[in-house]
Amino acid sequence: MRILQCILTGLFLTLAVNLCKAETAYFDYNPAIQSFYQKLLHLQFEEASHDLAMLARQEPDNLALIHLENYADFYQIFILEDREVFERQSFKKKERIREIESKASQSDPYTAFVIAEIHLQWALARLKFEEYLKAANELYTAYQLLQENAKMFPDFSLNMKSLSIIHSLIQSIPLPDIVKDLGGLSGTIDQGLAEISALLRDEQYQDQFWHQEAEAIYLSILFFQAQEKEQAILYLEDSAIASSEDPVSLFLRCTLLQKSGRNDEVIDLLDSYLKDHMDTPFIYLYFMLGSAKLNRLDTDANDMLSKYVQDFQGQHYIKEAYQKLAWHSLVQANDIPGYKKHMHAVLQHGKSVIDGDKQAESAAMDNEMPHPVLLKARLLYDGGYYNEAYILLIKEAAQFYQETRFYSDYFYRLGRVTQALDNYSEAIDYYSTLLDDAEGTQDYRACNAALQCGIIYEKQGKVDMAKEYYTVCLSIKPKVYRSSIHQKAKSGLVRLAQ
Repeated sequence: MRILQCILTGLFLTLAVNLCKAETAYFDYNPAIQSFYQKLLHLQFEEASHDLAMLARQEPDNLALIHLENYADFYQIFILEDREVFERQSFKKKERIREIESKASQSDPYTAFVIAEIHLQWALARLKFEEYLKAANELYTAYQLLQENAKMFPDFSLNMKSLSIIHSLIQSIPLPDIVKDLGGLSGTIDQGLAEISALLRDEQYQDQFWHQEAEAIYLSILFFQAQEKEQAILYLEDSAIASSEDPVSLFLRCTLLQKSGRNDEVIDLLDSYLKDHMDTPFIYLYFMLGSAKLNRLDTDANDMLSKYVQDFQGQHYIKEAYQKLAWHSLVQANDIPGYKKHMHAVLQHGKSVIDGDKQAESAAMDNEMPHPVLLKARLLYDGGYYNEAYILLIKEAAQFYQETRFYSDYFYRLGRVTQALDNYSEAIDYYSTLLDDAEGTQDYRACNAALQCGIIYEKQGKVDMAKEYYTVCLSIKPKVYRSSIHQKAKSGLVRLAQ
């Protein structure tokens, strides 16, 4: 009897606690929350912090505030690479999750969703500071929470926001298949696109900040994973991102435009924004503008790159920025002492974590100065000035047939330019010459040449040839750009398998 009484009492107390949770704690992403989020996109962190304190007094039981507080930390850490915020706020992650778990109802789909979001945001933040094991664990935890939440609440479209990213990337994430199988990690690019498209179609989120986030995710998957670049740019032009005035949306817009060869548009957009927002904390925009101006061979490109290395307090793109300052010295004035000074700075500043910085450091350690003509061709190509690059390379062809030291790089540049001009047979010939010459090496150019051959053959519907070259790409293991090139090759094999 006493045992039965204890059980009944426990059930009653559990029910009472859950009823209490349902009556008091809630998730409400109301207009005040929307306004707070917009300030985060504009990187107005002090104003946002003041608003959050006021909202906490007005809506003490609104758990959405915990979610947005985590967003604030995420943007400061991930975008601004603010190590001080990272070290000061990282311990709050557990506190936030504990508060949600103790107050929120398990029957509310927002409960698991928000906890998963917090795990995901901290996983991405930790990657900035090379805490890979913790980041992997948080990513896995978020994935499991989202999968279970999607099963329990299949009509709750917000689950798809983060699941779409994981599902579209899962096949190209460098983990052994047995690890993915044991963890239940599976997904495809098409699955990710279908999921984020479903969220974009859900009318209840059309006027909320989720919709703009979903657009950003959709564009990223479509452009980078599915390689549907033209379709992505068409979607971008009619999206909320294209009309948004915040620097985060501007960053994404300029990234896609720049990688589509629309360099002049990038310069116009960034130049206009930075003239009106010279005090922006998003210093990376100066790096973007300096890089775009360098690609056009503008004489003042060094001004923006110098501001970046002087003002940025983070650790990424510093080495790459110094390398670009070195390039500017070489292509503008054939200033060899200036080139060497900036390349020495590559070794002294920043960290070699991301591909661009690794490549810059490797070039500085090799101590080989690029050929000015090939460097100009590379920059013009990166800016989308393909005809100008092609004319330059053909005009200067004779010296490269005689100078074997630059033989491989010359054919690589010709291959990239002719491919961009849709002269596919010519591009394949140049890439093949490079691959034959670089056989057995671990040169990133050979690796990327194989990748580009795969992309060309995939576009032409020659599946077997595409698979062959994607596989060749994965067999080459260069010191730099390996992860990004290999991920694209893996995505290509996934697309062909589908």
